Amino acid sequence: MGFIQHATALLIFYMNGLLTVLSCVNESSRNATLGEDIVLNPNYTDCETCSVEWTFSLNSTNRRISSYIKAKESTSEAIFGVFKRSVIIQKNGLYLRLPSVQFNDTGKYTRTLIALNGMETCVSILLNVHGEPKKINQSNAEVHSSRTITYLSVSIIGAILGVIIILALITWIVRKAAGTASSSGNRSSQSIQTMTDPIYGNWKNRRGV
Repeated sequence: MGFIQHATALLIFYMNGLLTVLSCVNESSRNATLGEDIVLNPNYTDCETCSVEWTFSLNSTNRRISSYIKAKESTSEAIFGVFKRSVIIQKNGLYLRLPSVQFNDTGKYTRTLIALNGMETCVSILLNVHGEPKKINQSNAEVHSSRTITYLSVSIIGAILGVIIILALITWIVRKAAGTASSSGNRSSQSIQTMTDPIYGNWKNRRGV
């Protein structure tokens, strides 16, 4: 019964999702990649009857994440505020799971465990979420390479079209010149034929005969 009263007092003290973080004995840090599934599981110790609180702190601001109270009579579990959509508590509240972490998940996560005898233990984990510069650079390189290939393809096609147009123009000029020469030759032949044709050149002589 005393544990329930103590837990009730804790709930009242932690009201509005803010509290003062205790000085933690053990601290560690974790590096996570953007989108990774992270489980924070510091110093796992099962407790038959205890209270577990998770809090998040960043830039001197502390926010309450979850509360788990396990007693002989009943068990209660709660996740608060925006954390309802971003965290999952496991193993009687001792583990905190963050599916698909984002940059705004970077910060200090503190677990405070209060045993039935009133003994408190506190562990903090500093989580750093970072991107993937190698993949980002690789993606940029692929985009640049694709643009380069596209540019070269357009340039090659343009050069081929230019050569085709020039060849067509040269062919037209040659044919035009050949046609003009042929026409002049035909006219010259006709003139010569007219002058030497016996029908026209000897007409008078034939009539005299």
